[in-house]
Amino acid sequence: MKALETRKERTKALKLVTAQINELEKSKLAAIKVLVVELKERQSVLSKNHQWLFNFVGGGWNSSFGMDKEEAIKAAVKEYGKGVDTKSFRISTESEERALLSLFY
Repeated sequence: MKALETRKERTKALKLVTAQINELEKSKLAAIKVLVVELKERQSVLSKNHQWLFNFVGGGWNSSFGMDKEEAIKAAVKEYGKGVDTKSFRISTESEERALLSLFY
């Protein structure tokens, strides 16, 4: 999701979704209420910390947390230094995390 790339993009998307929700909640139509529910789910995604997986330049992987990719990269570089491959960051999915953790067994 592009909105999770940088703090600026996330903030912009969150403001847009919030404005859309506020405007649409005035409607009494059932179809609009379904749209409001979907927008609130998106708002929730934009408003919480995510686990991001990344690789190290020399091999290996780890995870970092952040509300957006930019924040997660800063946290990982602060904790692990220059060996972090900043181009490899992606939001953790349950299946990928399970596959990576299986390498330890």
